[in-house]
Amino acid sequence: FYVNDDSTNNDAFCSVAGDDVNNGVTTNSPKRSLQAILDTYDLEGGDTIYVDTGYYPTQTVAVSWFDSGTNGSPVRILGSTHGVLFNRASTTAHVLELRGGTDLEIENLQLTGGNYGLHGLGSTNITLRGVLLATNQYGIYLTGPRHVFSRCLALNNAQRGFSGTSASNRWDNGILWGNPTNIHVTINTALWISNSILGNGTLLFGNQPVRGEYNLVWNTG
Repeated sequence: FYVNDDSTNNDAFCSVAGDDVNNGVTTNSPKRSLQAILDTYDLEGGDTIYVDTGYYPTQTVAVSWFDSGTNGSPVRILGSTHGVLFNRASTTAHVLELRGGTDLEIENLQLTGGNYGLHGLGSTNITLRGVLLATNQYGIYLTGPRHVFSRCLALNNAQRGFSGTSASNRWDNGILWGNPTNIHVTINTALWISNSILGNGTLLFGNQPVRGEYNLVWNTG
């Protein structure tokens, strides 16, 4: 499946601009919005949505349980490495919301301008790679276990960088920076952090400390 904005500048996947009247299943018929793909098709494990380079002012993008993958065969949302920016432009609504969706891989997206950059309830086995969550009220809030955040950045959100309530989640090779509270969890097994940079906020931990190794902590009150 394919999504593109109004331009083909620096595109990686599509040959034409996006339009929601398109069927979204070939590179020359991309839809204009990610939500249009989610609303039109019942995604299954092994499906990939390719989101091309561009700027996407958006309503909340909602991924439901019906668009879940399976263990070992996730549904993938793959952004162009040339830059994919989703801007909610509302501090009272989320940019990307997981409504029970499980076994998802989300890569190379920038989520900004929302209440939460990523908000999810009842999800498991979510993997984020190369996702930027910046200048929201909050970066990430996810319940459920077995989430992996690889090469992700939660930067300059107004309140918190990461929030979670369940055990066995990992943050690897990423950055939590410039959030007044960088990490807020309810149990100290909610997140394992390794090979990451954390700091430039008022608090490193808002409630419980978390475990980790090989991290750099800098300029934290």
